[in-house]
Parts: sequence; structure tokens; C-alpha cells
Amino acid sequence: MITTLISPVKGLRSRIVIVFLFVFSFTSFSDAQEMYLGLRLGYGFSNIQAEGTSSHKLSNRIAPNIALVSNIRFRGSAFGVSFEPGYSLKGVRIENDDLDYRFNYLNLPLLIDYYPSQKIRLSIGPELSYLTGANNKLRDGKKESIGHIYTEKSEIAGVLGASYALDFFAEVGARYNYSFNRVSDLDVVLNQTDISNSYFQFYLLFKIIN
Repeated sequence: MITTLISPVKGLRSRIVIVFLFVFSFTSFSDAQEMYLGLRLGYGFSNIQAEGTSSHKLSNRIAPNIALVSNIRFRGSAFGVSFEPGYSLKGVRIENDDLDYRFNYLNLPLLIDYYPSQKIRLSIGPELSYLTGANNKLRDGKKESIGHIYTEKSEIAGVLGASYALDFFAEVGARYNYSFNRVSDLDVVLNQTDISNSYFQFYLLFKIIN
């Protein structure tokens, strides 16, 4: 009987200790960092890099992008990290009425931040992306899938960026993405091989929870 009563008490005590340690660890971590959540809105300039001369004239696609930002700066340090899950529209404009390539990506940049001053932030790191759809927009507005040409769904890119804090709640920045892998081995319409994305963006970042 006594053993039966003691066992639940021990279990409850263990749970209380675990919860206390979790709360203490989280509070200590938060106190040791400067953290904020934000919303990044911007415009990207995308194109493709490939082997061979294209059979059509290509130009940059200008399209919006959006991301949620979780930023942590280590207190008393010039370094921090950022996690920025989001969406971007990439692709390329083609001088042809029936060709207009649009690539929809879900992105996850994982960045190391360096603060040379209180207002300037320099960022570098990998960006993991997933291609949710590759389409060609026709002259009549309809879209046809070109997923059979652009078959590589996953993309790994290197990110290099810089931003400037306008005030306590907002900053402006620019960023370049260099893709390390191909999205297509061959596009017979463009007469190009070993195709990868090229991407540059400007953005405004609004700090929501600070």
C-alpha cells in the first residue's frame, strides 16, 4: 500500500523537476540573447545560368518574395544566427510570346550574422529550397507544367547579404544567392544544358516581436 502511494509521488516530483529545469534553461537562454521575430518582404531578380548559347533572348524575372524571420544575436557578441523560412518566385523572362518560365520555391536560409556595428548586419550561410512547381506561362495566360524538364526539386544555394537598421523596428537589405546544383540537365527549347538558378534580392524587414 505504501509503495503504491510513493510511486505516483515520485513520478509527480520527477515531472516537476523536469518542467523546472526546462523553464530555467529557456529563461537563461533568452536572457543571454537578443532575439526577435520578423517579416521580410522584398523583390528578387532571377535568371538562369547554363552551358551553351540560348536560342532565345533571356532577361531577369522580377518577382516578390516573403519570409518569416527568427533572429538571435548572442549578447555581448558581434555574432548571431537567423532562420528565415519563406517563399520566392524565380525563373526567367524569355523573348517569345509562348515562353515565360516561373519557378515556385519554398526556402529556408540558415545564416550566420556578423554585426560590425549596431546598425549593420552581414550574413552568410546556406539556403535549402524546394521546387513546388515549374510552369511556363503561355500567351493566353494559361500555364503548362515544365516539371519534366526542370526535374530537380531540391536546391542548395550559398547566401551572402548585408542589411542596415533604419530604426529599432525595421531594416533594409540586399542578398545574393548562388546555386550549387542544377535544376535541369537539358532544355531543348532554350538549347541549353546544366541549368541552375541565379538570384538577387532587395528587401525590407519588419520586426514584429522584439
